[in-house]
Amino acid sequence: MTPKKRIWFLFAMTLLAGMMAGAALMQVYFQTRLKGLMRGENERYHEYFLRRLNAEVQLTPEQYAQTKALILANQTQLLRIRQRTQPEVEQIAAQANGKIIQSLTPEQAARFKDFIVRFPQPGIRSLNAAPAHPPPKPAGNN
Repeated sequence: MTPKKRIWFLFAMTLLAGMMAGAALMQVYFQTRLKGLMRGENERYHEYFLRRLNAEVQLTPEQYAQTKALILANQTQLLRIRQRTQPEVEQIAAQANGKIIQSLTPEQAARFKDFIVRFPQPGIRSLNAAPAHPPPKPAGNN
């Protein structure tokens, strides 16, 4: 291979490797962010949802305003439901995780616990851990 071809080959391989690394990092970032949003760690989920919806559906300004008003009006009710059902969801998840742990060797159980901490299930606190950010309290209920 001539030196010129070798340089172009190395350039192309470096570019490809950089693109693959960038895509992998973006995937991890977006999945982490979405999991946090699903767990209620961000009080501005409606803004994220509206941005995504607008990008997909291309809402008119009037439709955007109406949709935002509807989401904000229902946000308090949805939060109340989440707070009421969250303990049951966590109890079921804890029972399932406990059954999984019982079927594993001690070494596997330790790795499973580490896995759950690193890759939490959306909407579920991992293995009785305290939430990173408690869900926001509904407006007007102080």
